Amino acid sequence: MNRDEQLQWEARWRRPAAIAAFVAGGMLVISALLFFPEDRKGIERNPDLLLSIDEQSGAYLASAVLSALAGLLLAGVFLYLFRATLARGGGVPPWFVYLVVGAPVLYALSTIAGAFEAIDLGDEFASGKPIRGEAGADRARDLGGTSAPLVALATAGTVGVAFLFVMLPLRARRVGLLTPFMGILGVIAGALVVFQLTGISSVIQAFWLGALGALF
Repeated sequence: MNRDEQLQWEARWRRPAAIAAFVAGGMLVISALLFFPEDRKGIERNPDLLLSIDEQSGAYLASAVLSALAGLLLAGVFLYLFRATLARGGGVPPWFVYLVVGAPVLYALSTIAGAFEAIDLGDEFASGKPIRGEAGADRARDLGGTSAPLVALATAGTVGVAFLFVMLPLRARRVGLLTPFMGILGVIAGALVVFQLTGISSVIQAFWLGALGALF
């Protein structure tokens, strides 16, 4: 693809990419607002989370669905940034496109599958005893938690998406597509994909996506 063809492609797809960025950011914020675990006295953290998931299973699933849809939209956002960076000699290898598309898909699948598994665990925990104190915490651990295949899928998707948040903004910054602030904020957003902080993670990621959409 020559320079003129690349610019025509960017002009044709900039609006869909911008919309995808805006919608993904909005979905992340709404997702964070839908589910809030309760803080029950006398109940350890993990049992408390399982009880909250059981009591708010609809909100928990809706939150997961929105997060998964936002993840899928990231594929389009990152693909646009990847193509623009690659065309300007940003040092991104062509095979990187498979990660750009594959990581968000794995993230979305693991998010939905994980939500259903967590709802089942929450129901199983809430329907039995003990629940309170150390005995409740021991019982929550005995339920087994997330299955090994799902852990592997979630790890691949999460690490892949985090890597995209970090690598692409840094490469785009190198060729002048993003400012230093946007490059650094992308790195922070990527770190928060892995180290989730309730509320803060979604707000920062949504802000970065919104700013990126405005740039597009």
